[in-house]
Amino acid sequence: TQDEAKPVNLRLAILRTLANQNMVGPEAWDALFTQSTGTELIAVVRSTRGYESSHFAPALVRLVNSANEPLAEAAARALGHNSYIGSEDAIGTLLQRKSQRLNYAAVAALTGINSQRSLEILQEAGKHHPDARVRRLIHARLGVTD
Repeated sequence: TQDEAKPVNLRLAILRTLANQNMVGPEAWDALFTQSTGTELIAVVRSTRGYESSHFAPALVRLVNSANEPLAEAAARALGHNSYIGSEDAIGTLLQRKSQRLNYAAVAALTGINSQRSLEILQEAGKHHPDARVRRLIHARLGVTD
């Protein structure tokens, strides 16, 4: 899976197969995170879903801050699992960006983490976010009625 000459989707398929058979751990993704860029890196990030591990947290949190919006969105959505408790504040920064796409990804990730801190961030954004659509989404996810 470390051969850069092979297509990333082939490498990911092999990696997922090996992971499903408990033949590799999350560190097997490290080479793909460091060797991939652009759309290939987005594929690597998305491939971590279903294989959640705190091992991925530093790389995913770093990518949440990417100027590349699709990459930041993919990283946020990948962080939407309780394995990533501790990354809530990094995800919460997406709620301050102007992109509705990133705002929605942050809401999805924070509800997926479902921690006390993620709830606090969502409640605050549910009251004060400048976009009414984002506030409505937060209220719907939290079960808040007006």
